[in-house]
Amino acid sequence: ATDQDAELLFVVDPGLEIKTVSITGPERHRQVVNVSGTARPTIGIGKFTIETAEPSLAAVKAEYPAGEYDVVVTTLDNKRYVGHAELSHEMPEAPAIDAPLAGAGDVALNGTVISWQPAAGAEHYTVELENVDAGITLKADIPAGETSFSVPPNWLLGGQEHALNVLAISGNGNVTGTEVFFTTATP
Repeated sequence: ATDQDAELLFVVDPGLEIKTVSITGPERHRQVVNVSGTARPTIGIGKFTIETAEPSLAAVKAEYPAGEYDVVVTTLDNKRYVGHAELSHEMPEAPAIDAPLAGAGDVALNGTVISWQPAAGAEHYTVELENVDAGITLKADIPAGETSFSVPPNWLLGGQEHALNVLAISGNGNVTGTEVFFTTATP
């Protein structure tokens, strides 16, 4: 929500050694994913994720209509499996972050509590806190009834930029996130 963009993720994890995967959209005639291993595969693909580019939400919805997508997996031993996945365009509301605020400086190294307003349609939240300078990330899953997270003592590093992303996750798997950047106090 912060960047006004969107992406669609295709995650395939059938627990099989995959040779090929094909995903067809609700129109049934338009293939949206076609992945195959090497020309002579002897080791299958186990799991993979494909992410689209990040255009506007309207562009993603136009390119990938809501509805049932068919997934066809062929294994190394040429067995064919068919599955279905439902894509919904219903999105949870973006969480409004109360603390720390975007652009805040001198955020306390200990005792910091991240808080946000409840987001309509969220069944739970994920908090992602990244130390941009050190390249480390803390992730926490938070139940829907909660709207705060206490940062563990000594996790924040002094005088450094941090990115905070609060993700509202709906029952259909759709995610809407809000991101802010802040700087911690210098010890």
